[in-house]
Amino acid sequence: MSISNTVLFAFTDSASVTNNEFYWNSVNNLYQDLVAKYGVDNVKIIAYSDNYIEIDRIQLNGMIQRKRGDCGGHCMTNISRYIHNTSFKDDLVIVTDGQGTSVEQAKLEMQQHGKIHSSNVYIIGENENSDVIAPFIIQSGSKVYSVTSEGTKLIMETEEDERSTFLGIEKMTVKEFLENFDRIYNYITKPYLFGYSNLDKTRTMYNNESIKNILMKEKSRLVYEYGQMNKGNSEKILIQCINEADFITATREIDNIVKKYYDSVNSSSQELTIEEKIDKLIELCGVNKVNGFNKQGIRSNRDKRAKQVKNANLDTVTDEGIEETSKIIMKELIECQLNGEEDVPVLLVTGSKLLNGVAKNVTNEIISCPFNLINYPAIKQSVINSLGGFVSLKSVKENQLLESPITGKPVIGAIILSSQKQCLEITKSTIARMFTDGKLLGAPSSYLIAIYEIIKNISAYENILLTLKKVIIQMLQNSQSNASMSGNVSQICIPLRADVSLWFIAHSCLSKIPPANNPFILHLNHMPVIFDVLEMLEYPINEKVRKHYVHFVIVQTLHRMKFINSDTANCFMKALYQKAIFINKNKVRDEVKTKEYYLPFVFLDGKADQQQIDFALSLLNPIFKKVSVEEVITLNSFAHEKWKVEKTDLPIDLIEKHPQIEENWKEMSIDEIKEYNEKMKRRFIKKYGFEPTRDEFLLFLSRRVQKGTIPNI
Repeated sequence: MSISNTVLFAFTDSASVTNNEFYWNSVNNLYQDLVAKYGVDNVKIIAYSDNYIEIDRIQLNGMIQRKRGDCGGHCMTNISRYIHNTSFKDDLVIVTDGQGTSVEQAKLEMQQHGKIHSSNVYIIGENENSDVIAPFIIQSGSKVYSVTSEGTKLIMETEEDERSTFLGIEKMTVKEFLENFDRIYNYITKPYLFGYSNLDKTRTMYNNESIKNILMKEKSRLVYEYGQMNKGNSEKILIQCINEADFITATREIDNIVKKYYDSVNSSSQELTIEEKIDKLIELCGVNKVNGFNKQGIRSNRDKRAKQVKNANLDTVTDEGIEETSKIIMKELIECQLNGEEDVPVLLVTGSKLLNGVAKNVTNEIISCPFNLINYPAIKQSVINSLGGFVSLKSVKENQLLESPITGKPVIGAIILSSQKQCLEITKSTIARMFTDGKLLGAPSSYLIAIYEIIKNISAYENILLTLKKVIIQMLQNSQSNASMSGNVSQICIPLRADVSLWFIAHSCLSKIPPANNPFILHLNHMPVIFDVLEMLEYPINEKVRKHYVHFVIVQTLHRMKFINSDTANCFMKALYQKAIFINKNKVRDEVKTKEYYLPFVFLDGKADQQQIDFALSLLNPIFKKVSVEEVITLNSFAHEKWKVEKTDLPIDLIEKHPQIEENWKEMSIDEIKEYNEKMKRRFIKKYGFEPTRDEFLLFLSRRVQKGTIPNI
């Protein structure tokens, strides 16, 4: 930027800089630089504090020599008023110690009257408070420097095109976004450059919906494009591995995908990841917090931001479309319940807006992955209630059905079980109206998979399951997702065909991905559905993957047990290897149960036999029977009361732990043990005033011994 004819040199002479040798030396050096640059006659000088005074170079030299001025205060309006009163329009240089008052008033005056060519601000000392000089920062041509004993550092610079840069974000590539991040940041954090004044306490634009919506919208695109940059031949290689059941090559390729993705997204040239950068900008627009892993932050208003799906009805399906549809699913045609002819099946939908009124966190989970529909019994039932049976496509077209002939409820749409283009548009529109007010929140194939899982065991729909499966397969193999099926850039976001993404998610546990970033863990609650779909696709599933899922479910179950009662949970685990006697709580009186702290087993010396192990397992979740006792004991070490799945680094190849069997009573003879037991029984009677049952005495005894077992009675 060219220099103008004159420069205004404004420095504070407040009492706060009195006897500050470093400050006054800096003032002198800066003044001398300006004289050399502009000429002595072209440097105007003002000292500002609680007022301003125009001085000459002789007066300035006197102040520098004395290391003090004549006033107090740091009123910034003194600079703005001088500029207004003298109609000054050239270059401005301000020297401050980072303190200032009347900033908002000075800002208003500069917006209304101040027109300067450029501004350079020097903050002397350790107080880098650029807020006080905000009124004098212009859209193009401002620089702010921090001057300390370590040197002079540029801490802010404005360019001409922050506004145009921001408004062009919708056309930016990932590379362009990263290159222009600082300019976009400036546009949001310094709105006063563009005439805005609706600022909150942190000087950011308060809840600027238009900016926030642009950022939220562009986040998905930028993340997707970032994934495209890292895609390479991965999809082709994984498809070949699936076809050949080649898990070794697949694991190597998954490792390659993971390394390439995270090496790039966590590049040392970036202080923040792409997602963190976008989320930071969104926060500055008035969002309290945008959360990365739990996906609630950025997705919390996705239902509001989603576009309406174009309303499609059966009138849009032509006769040629029906004929094409019939050919596509020739082997899966069903007999219509109305006309008896074989035709394309149509699921009638009679319920709408099923997610209305559902808790926000649940809605967000379903938006993140529609498979979550099956995890909520009430929502599952509402889906079932919203289906009005099935008829043929021709019957619906010819009879213009307004009500379901099966349930008598009004029909709001139809799910046509075909991948033909016209039919898919109708299915997409129906799903949008079924769950929302016409917005499609997620992939249609994911909703169809959820519907399949919900109705697959209902006899009324068994005749259409084969057709529904074929449609799901065709949709998955002809649509794109990303490797983790997540919009969170901390997950693997390279684009893959949707069916390959599901296979990748299941097998990502074969790679050493940190738990918080692992797609397998992200979709742990969806894994039974994913396994079902992969079997539907007839894709091979590594047995290690199936077993790893079982291991995780066991750890989850143990966590819940320990969260409810850690002592009881640990007691059950010990009963799987240590000889024990089961205590029937129905044979223990409440008084004893309370005072002796009931646990289901008391332990004896020696190893548990198979009968005892089988009995203990029969009292636990059936999932425990799918692995060995050694595996259960090993998995128990990963579970604790404060356990979180996203923090669990569970190895795919579990190294089994073999528990130590206790032997504590070898030294005592049978007579000694008998005498000990008699003594303990007398103590019981003295405490409670009645003879103990066998179970009560065992419980009493187990609480009294200091060892891990009780003597064999």
